Amino acid sequence: MRKLKNIFTWVLALLLIVSVQADAMAGGGGKKKKKSKKSAAFDINKYLEDDNTDVLAIQQLYIDASRAKMLQDFQKAVQLYKQVLNMDPMNDGAQYELAQIYTESGQYEPAREYIDAAVLNDSLNFLIDYARDGIEKDPEADVKKLVEEASDKYVNNLWYLVLQGDVLAYLGDNVGSANAFAKLLSAHPNAVEYYFDWAYVCIKNNDLEKALEVYNLAEEAIGLDEGIISQKQKILVELGRFDEAVAEMQKLVDANPGDVRYAQLLAELYQTNDRIDDAIKVYQKILEKDPDDPFALLNLAEIYKFKGERDKYMTYLKKAFADPDLSVDSKIRVIYPYLLGIEDSSRKEEAFDLAQIVVEAHPTEAKTHALYGDLLYQDDQKEEALAQYKEAAKLDESVYEVWQQIFFILSEMERNQDLAEETDKALELFPNQPIVYFFNGLANSQLKEYEKAVKVLNAGKDLAVGNIALKVQFYSSLGDAYNNLEKFKESDKAFEEALKYDEDNSYVLNNYSYYLSLRGENLDRAKEMSLRSNELDPGNTSFQDTYAWILYVSGNYKDALTWIEKAYASGGSESPVILEHYGDILYQLGKVDEAVSYWQKALDKGSDTKNLPQKIADKKLYE
Repeated sequence: MRKLKNIFTWVLALLLIVSVQADAMAGGGGKKKKKSKKSAAFDINKYLEDDNTDVLAIQQLYIDASRAKMLQDFQKAVQLYKQVLNMDPMNDGAQYELAQIYTESGQYEPAREYIDAAVLNDSLNFLIDYARDGIEKDPEADVKKLVEEASDKYVNNLWYLVLQGDVLAYLGDNVGSANAFAKLLSAHPNAVEYYFDWAYVCIKNNDLEKALEVYNLAEEAIGLDEGIISQKQKILVELGRFDEAVAEMQKLVDANPGDVRYAQLLAELYQTNDRIDDAIKVYQKILEKDPDDPFALLNLAEIYKFKGERDKYMTYLKKAFADPDLSVDSKIRVIYPYLLGIEDSSRKEEAFDLAQIVVEAHPTEAKTHALYGDLLYQDDQKEEALAQYKEAAKLDESVYEVWQQIFFILSEMERNQDLAEETDKALELFPNQPIVYFFNGLANSQLKEYEKAVKVLNAGKDLAVGNIALKVQFYSSLGDAYNNLEKFKESDKAFEEALKYDEDNSYVLNNYSYYLSLRGENLDRAKEMSLRSNELDPGNTSFQDTYAWILYVSGNYKDALTWIEKAYASGGSESPVILEHYGDILYQLGKVDEAVSYWQKALDKGSDTKNLPQKIADKKLYE
């Protein structure tokens, strides 16, 4: 037993010479106790010489701890692993498990202490076990030689070093982390995936030269690899060694002559580093092999656009756009700036040419027709835009925005029958979209299908949640429809609701006041609202006419004449309603011949008032 004690003294002394400050962690965990070499040797020797350790108890504790960890009861697992260390202070397995638990919970300082202890004790335990086995076989064996042999045979535990490298990186100790991965790969050269971790922490430490060296080692181990080349290229560019970066990418090009992608990457490298002429040469080589390569065509187009050579830009771009294999989205990204007004308006013809090419290349893609429709609509070519939107909706009926554009155009063109039919279809597809209900109600009102209009407007108004402007339009349209149904109480209520949401909506104020004046009801309220609408929108012919008519109905013919003259001067000379009103006011002022002349003008402009011809013939006012 005396001999055994001497062996361990020698082993420990040798280890402490290598790492004086290293100390195996005790079960209390966390804090290192400073010991002299002599006291440390004494403690370890005593532990080994008087080995009263209950191995089975330790094993059971370790199993229980591992079970608790597996069940994610980490608090219990920590407690049990620390009990293991209380009984066996050099148990590197328990130290590793504790380091894992602390790492996963983000407690990197204790994790570092435990993983450092695990790495140290793993080597200690190996040397001690090796020496013990040697003495047991030959009690007279040379202790120093056994330790040297053990040192030669010892291999660092892969997983311990991986965790050590990670923990150090988490703590920002990139130098220490890099050293851990260097040690790992020295011991386990086939664990090639860890070259990337090693290189990463070198980069984090701003040691680009070392990172480059590591990637070179990785390439030696793995062979030519796109990921490695890409990383080396980035580092070389950052180091200002551009030609070397090009040489790296050229290796991939030369090794894969049939894969155009690497030539594309080389061209991109030139292009992003302002070596434009070199990029052009590479793209042209690509086109020599494949004249329709869309990537080369697009990038050459972009280069020539940058150089201000517009003809070449369009030549390459059109050829690329004609290729159906080039994604629709990439083409749309080129055209979209024209829609946003980013491109020079003089380039409008280019946008139309490109859009037509895209539609021809992708005739069954709804988005190409929608894009072309957007361009046409922006150019006020409503009929042509409508055709494109309808085709888009036919190809993909699920895109609500396309339908919405159809509604807007049909409304603007006053094609109310078509608008009613299209919105009827859309109501089945988009039952929760209030705009569909609004346009359907509007179309039916214009078609004098007032009952249907009221029904659909009432159904849609509650869907316009959070959209005040749309809510106002719903109630205003309901007011119009109810008025035409002579449901005046409901009409007034709808207009009042609209004004609750927007008390200064000039159109609501005008229409509501006009309907009241036609009925001769609540004229003071009508006058107040009409005057406010004219204050909000001065010079509006229709609003001026409404106020003139309210004054007329109120018997104030003199002031009515002043306002009808304003309406006439503002453009009312083309309105049969205003012309007839003008005549009525003049008649009440005793200017019969002038009144008849304005009635005649109203008739010539297409007035459909039933008694207007009789008024002209009899030179008499019929209300």
